Amino acid sequence: MSADLTTDNDDLYQVEPAVLPLTPIPVYIEGPVQVQDPPACQLIVTQVFVDSTAGFIQPQRVLGEDPRRKIARIVSSDQKIRVGRSQKQVMSPDTCAVWPVGVPLEIAARSEVWIAADTATTRVSVVAELWAV
Repeated sequence: MSADLTTDNDDLYQVEPAVLPLTPIPVYIEGPVQVQDPPACQLIVTQVFVDSTAGFIQPQRVLGEDPRRKIARIVSSDQKIRVGRSQKQVMSPDTCAVWPVGVPLEIAARSEVWIAADTATTRVSVVAELWAV
């Protein structure tokens, strides 16, 4: 990471410059090691309305696959929602997660996230923090 605490894709993928010759150096850690979680450098905030009228479920992709994602939070304001990794998964209550109203769902993975309203139209807020721009 650069000295000004900004990140770029090389930092994200931990790209090291090639230094020749590459000689392994054995390292042994004794005692505690301090680690710091670098701050996210970009915030994405959105709100979607997910419709489920007359028993017809309409899934929506709210997050695409993104290796820059540090964490995402999804909160339904009105009704419980179905959450899954694919459109097919949220269509079936047997294969998806049913998430309660007002409880934030934190996702620290880079995979796609699909949601669907379980019983009626609902408003869903999505906040994602990214490691790099």
